[in-house]
Amino acid sequence: MLLSTLDIALRAGTTALLLVLAASLFRDFRSVVAGRLAVAFALGSAVHAVASAIGSTAPVSIWHAPLVAISTGNIVVFWLFTRALFDDAFKMRLWHVLIWAAVAGFSFVNCAWIAPASAGNARFSIVAINLLALGFIALAVGQTIASWSADLVERRRRLRVFIVSAAALYGGTNAILQMLISGREAADLANTANAALLAGIVAVICYSMTRVAAADLFAVAPAAAVADVAGPTAAPDSGAADQRLVDALMRQPAARLSQFQCLPQQSPDRGSQGRSRRPVAGRSARDHDCDGCRLSVAWALQSRLQGHHRRHADRIPAPQRDRGLIL
Repeated sequence: MLLSTLDIALRAGTTALLLVLAASLFRDFRSVVAGRLAVAFALGSAVHAVASAIGSTAPVSIWHAPLVAISTGNIVVFWLFTRALFDDAFKMRLWHVLIWAAVAGFSFVNCAWIAPASAGNARFSIVAINLLALGFIALAVGQTIASWSADLVERRRRLRVFIVSAAALYGGTNAILQMLISGREAADLANTANAALLAGIVAVICYSMTRVAAADLFAVAPAAAVADVAGPTAAPDSGAADQRLVDALMRQPAARLSQFQCLPQQSPDRGSQGRSRRPVAGRSARDHDCDGCRLSVAWALQSRLQGHHRRHADRIPAPQRDRGLIL
């Protein structure tokens, strides 16, 4: 009685977590192939948490058979999800859906007609279905081993490998228990242990996904990536802003430079301890006035404005016509 109550509680909690996870993934990643497959995998796992039973050879009711079929077909969704997770160019094809339909249909026929025919058929059906599940788990693990090194983002790679490894561990354990356990008492203990393992894995995955950004798991769309970069915590790129300003100024007519040359700013004389130096009467403005007045412009911007006409590396050139500066 205690084991069955604990089993029901674990199944209920796992189902609730998976439904919340599916809703969150659908809200944030429904535009991404891997995100949609993750939603389908979470929903299928919730159905599995409700419908799975280890060691049961009793006939399956007609309403229970579709749930078992969806739970069995979820192993195909897991394989497709693994492919999409490690291959950003992955696209769903019609034959992917046909594979899922074939596996789910085979499971439904087993539950509805083949298994109830005799006790021997029931064991054969259970072994056949779980060997099929182990085959798709092996495909998912092989896809992970072949593709994980291509992901150069270490944090994202670790999270993806953890999710796939945890799901593969549970799926393999469940399939082996389904084939080996066949007794009332052993089945109750196995079902409770299986439910506890599933609940623990789902809880850890949900917790891990709450501590990462969107790009740490899925390849987000460019618009979403731009939105993340333009968030309130993004630091302004002053270098890019300066370059845009320089480009805008360089596109203006050359006559606009005279406006900058006529804007004075007294520069402290290095030899007079900070006292401002004014042009001396009688001297040519072309030769001397640039020593006393200059713009307060950053050196990188000022050099671009002056171009090859500059007389000094950090000074404004003299006007084109020989005239004094406007003070």
